[in-house]
Amino acid sequence: MAPLAVTHQHLPDMSVIAIAGEVDKTNSAQLADYVDRVRRPGDHVIFDLSELSFLDSSGLHVLLACARTCTGDGSNAHLCAARGAPARLLHITGVDGRLPTYVTVEHAIAAVLATRTS
Repeated sequence: MAPLAVTHQHLPDMSVIAIAGEVDKTNSAQLADYVDRVRRPGDHVIFDLSELSFLDSSGLHVLLACARTCTGDGSNAHLCAARGAPARLLHITGVDGRLPTYVTVEHAIAAVLATRTS
């Protein structure tokens, strides 16, 4: 199993959280704690999934819980750069149709910036 590695970057009105490695029931609580700790209330959260190699239902739950929190704050959770098995899970479950999904982090950032100027 590839170890979980999570990093973040704060931008105006956004928290970009990069998830690398594998997320499953053994470490999804660690991911949830990290997201809760670094997300600023009212921020859009952009999940960079480009280095995520595996995601199970417990990890998916973390992403969806963050999306609910964002909605409650008047913002959104955004997914970007998912590929392989994580992209397949997002598609099969329909999450990629429920949450804004982008090819790159840059596209997600541009979409958030566009909503601020609208």
